[in-house]
Amino acid sequence: YAELIRNRAFQGSTKFPSSLDAWTAVGGSSLSLKNLTDPLSTALPTSVNVKGTGTAGLTNAGFWGIDVRPQKYTGSFYVKGSYKGSFTAALQSVSGKVLASTKVTSKSVANEWVQHSFTLTPSKKASSSNNTFSLTFDGSVRFRL
Repeated sequence: YAELIRNRAFQGSTKFPSSLDAWTAVGGSSLSLKNLTDPLSTALPTSVNVKGTGTAGLTNAGFWGIDVRPQKYTGSFYVKGSYKGSFTAALQSVSGKVLASTKVTSKSVANEWVQHSFTLTPSKKASSSNNTFSLTFDGSVRFRL
């Protein structure tokens, strides 16, 4: 199944149009939804704001977990604001074992949405489908919007 990330656009239903369903904060991070005056697109009006110090980020539980196999997983995310660090995209078991990870050097620019792409290639099949996807960064490095 091609779509592994649940609620990838932070959209809910007509009753609850914005939602963090399936997403949790990493460590002591906090997550909040924003409807900016200049969203990524009119079809995707909601973005997530991640705040934290040290390792900050968010994790997605997928659709009843993520079945990880030895194959390529490609993805992308958008960042708005200037960030001079790197991001880490990872697939990991719920026990915290990293199944695949990659560093993504930030190309972000102040006041613009910039797409960042990545590929994850696990070396073996996970023992269960109880796995997650996470995106983390160094929260002590400041963003400039």
